[in-house]
Amino acid sequence: MSNGNYKKTAVACYMGFVTQAITANFAPLLFLTFKDSYGIPLGKIALISTVFFFTQLLTDLICAKAADRIGYRPSVVASEAFPRRV
Repeated sequence: MSNGNYKKTAVACYMGFVTQAITANFAPLLFLTFKDSYGIPLGKIALISTVFFFTQLLTDLICAKAADRIGYRPSVVASEAFPRRV
């Protein structure tokens, strides 16, 4: 197969990366707003990003090992069979 067949897949992956980056970085942009509006100390607000980062890192490591073990095709099929609800 030629690389042209994967153009839509690559675009979808890039869009996923951008969406994840926006999600990960949006809350820290609002730290001062959260602090002023809700009276939450910056240390506790920063903990949100810290927990998010380590949860994402752990999930990525576990899923990468699982995908290596069962194969990428079953992983993709499973991701379509069990969509994430946001």
